[in-house]
Amino acid sequence: MLAIEIDGDSHADKLEYDNERTEKLESYGIAVVRYTNSNVLQNIAGVYQDLKRRVAQIKADRNKVPL
Repeated sequence: MLAIEIDGDSHADKLEYDNERTEKLESYGIAVVRYTNSNVLQNIAGVYQDLKRRVAQIKADRNKVPL
């Protein structure tokens, strides 16, 4: 499972809240990826490439079999 968050200017003063929410989601096994509004608007190709890489890594990590 994966949560993708696009953060705008309103998140600048909500770092503690965002961190707590991320910890809670991760405790349920949900990976959290964040991008800024400006990054999405100005570099969508880069965001897409980064997201593809992260999804592939998440899949690889979850398919590892513990020894």
